[in-house]
Amino acid sequence: GLLYGVNTLGAVAGVLMCGFVLTPKWGPAAANGVAVAISLVTGLSAWLLSLRLDRSEATAQPEFQDSGENAPERPAGAFLLLLGAGVSGFVALGFEIAAFRALILVYGSTTYTFSAMLSVFLAGIAIGSTVFSRLAGAIKRPVFWFAVTQIGSGLCMILALYRFNAQPELLLRYLLRHGLVWEHLLAAQFMITVSLLFLPTFFFGGAFVMAAQALCERSESSS
Repeated sequence: GLLYGVNTLGAVAGVLMCGFVLTPKWGPAAANGVAVAISLVTGLSAWLLSLRLDRSEATAQPEFQDSGENAPERPAGAFLLLLGAGVSGFVALGFEIAAFRALILVYGSTTYTFSAMLSVFLAGIAIGSTVFSRLAGAIKRPVFWFAVTQIGSGLCMILALYRFNAQPELLLRYLLRHGLVWEHLLAAQFMITVSLLFLPTFFFGGAFVMAAQALCERSESSS
């Protein structure tokens, strides 16, 4: 969960850097080139690091061919947990698309709008997975907490749906109070997006951690 959270926070940094710095200053082609260069450097670094790893234990162990007779049994409830995690991911991406299309009606369709919404969406997932991973050791009933994350995300999505109609008026009031300038428009976009999307995405990130912990505990108990 912590690795997943750090990876997603990196995605947030990439969205903000590309949407608000690289693309406006250098254009899409240069921004894409920077992304390709970073990926190549990261991959090359990981490959060089792998060459330095000690593989003596792996090579010292005799080869073992599993005929399938002694294969471990699948933990009880593993299929339902995997199904629940898959449904959670399906709902998360569906909610992302629906929310983005709805918020574009409030903000307008621009690169900055999409970058603001995507960064908030990813940040919620990253923070949720990081927080739940820190609490994973103290959580004794991960399946129950997986259910809590699903119920929580559902309730927050319903709340966001009922609050959506008030967002255009909120945006106009904010701009009338602070002035119709780009910085204030961007601040209002972030504020409204956080108020609507942060809590559902927080629970989406926690759901992955709780499902993974539940599967790990069942695998250990069945071995």
